Amino acid sequence: MNTPAPQDSSPHQGLLDLIDQATLDRSHARLWALASGGTLLNGMSLMLLGIALPLLTVKFALSPTEQGLLGAALVFGSVPGALLGGFAADRAGRKPVFIVDMVLVALGAALAAWAQTPLVLAAGLLLVGFGIGVDFPVSGTYVAEWMPVASRPRAMVALKGSQAAGMVIGAGAGLALLDASPASEVWRLLLGCTGLCAVLIALARLTLQESPRWLMLHGRNLEAAHALASILPHLAGHSLRHAQAAGTARHVQTLANPAHAMHVRSLLQTPYRRRTALSCLPWLLMDIATYGVGLFTPVILASLGLNDAGASLIGRDAAATRGSTLVDLALLAGAVASLYFVPWLGAIRAQAIGFAGMVCGMLLMLLAISGLASPHSLVWTLSGFALYNLAMYAGPNATTFALPPVLFPTQLRATACGIASSMAKVGACIGILFLPMVREQWGIAAVLELAAIISLSGCILTLWLSGRNIPVRPLEYHQTTASLPEIPSIR
Repeated sequence: MNTPAPQDSSPHQGLLDLIDQATLDRSHARLWALASGGTLLNGMSLMLLGIALPLLTVKFALSPTEQGLLGAALVFGSVPGALLGGFAADRAGRKPVFIVDMVLVALGAALAAWAQTPLVLAAGLLLVGFGIGVDFPVSGTYVAEWMPVASRPRAMVALKGSQAAGMVIGAGAGLALLDASPASEVWRLLLGCTGLCAVLIALARLTLQESPRWLMLHGRNLEAAHALASILPHLAGHSLRHAQAAGTARHVQTLANPAHAMHVRSLLQTPYRRRTALSCLPWLLMDIATYGVGLFTPVILASLGLNDAGASLIGRDAAATRGSTLVDLALLAGAVASLYFVPWLGAIRAQAIGFAGMVCGMLLMLLAISGLASPHSLVWTLSGFALYNLAMYAGPNATTFALPPVLFPTQLRATACGIASSMAKVGACIGILFLPMVREQWGIAAVLELAAIISLSGCILTLWLSGRNIPVRPLEYHQTTASLPEIPSIR
């Protein structure tokens, strides 16, 4: 059951009510689809790089350490990208950043596709990662600020779920290119696909409207009314009346010291400190495991003997990619499951249970590696990978992305999301950098054991930091109480 916002008869609240109580329609679906483009590209670029990595290893004679560094370049660029993207979106607006980030992705992909040296290739991947990192906090913020209250939870979960769609699309595109152009230089086409998609998304995003909440924050209330009317024309008269009554007054809410209302230090003050930790730390742990295992899924499956050792390099890469595609279909299943799982159980319980499921998936694969599951090791391996991906996407992959926009005020929402996203990408870099080294020194079993321990830590940390759920309420409701409200579940 939805909880109404605190009673407020101000013109600003009138505008907010029009947004929050609107009926979901095609205009909302279009906004969501365009906002999800960067998240989709994140999954797509990750999968395409994973497919290209065996070819790049041969092309540039990469050592395991260099493979890790090259893989890390894609997400290492996301660390400063997320920080700067969130900060810029809170100051310059959501729409301008939305367009610039896709331009950066396109430029980076072009540079990587034409690279003649590992250094230039790494620079291109860094730029792609930077652009995708910029997009992460902006997309979540934008969708949260536009969606009606009743539809927001599933819209946010589905937004992160588009990453799974991107991985499957990337796998399909990669297989098509490997089959159509079985040459060692096909990696250039693999990396260039991301750039082409980024150009198309940037052009489509030119038609987006700025977030009314951001416009109201800066006293541009008439512009907020016009933006709302362009999406929901039947509310044009109501929105214009509220905007005229509001004049040029700013709409600012904060739990912290009013003097710090617009300053990032608010995120470290008592009312927000716990929220910041809840937003950052479980996401960091999840990405250590997720990006490390996800990026090297084709490599790990190949190491487990799921391809033909006598085949050509392209043949072995295609075989490993087909195996990983079957596993990654569980990502889509998990993304679909999260649309019901998270609203039913609540964000916190879904996150904790998802982490626990990831642990179980790793344990299944450990059984296969140890030989205890022989002669059915292949079935156990694929089942473990599938369970790991299903639990991750049905739980923490969705909730870690959906929670930050709900817990912080408009003036700091994108900045807080950027900090959380940046911390997650730090975890991604740790996973990508060290998993190849762990595999080289101690084997696949050590990789799986490490992923299980990290996932268990994420489960424990989630319960320790909260122990309660975050209700479905208007974004501004959470600025009326310093604690995280406790309810049975999100319905």
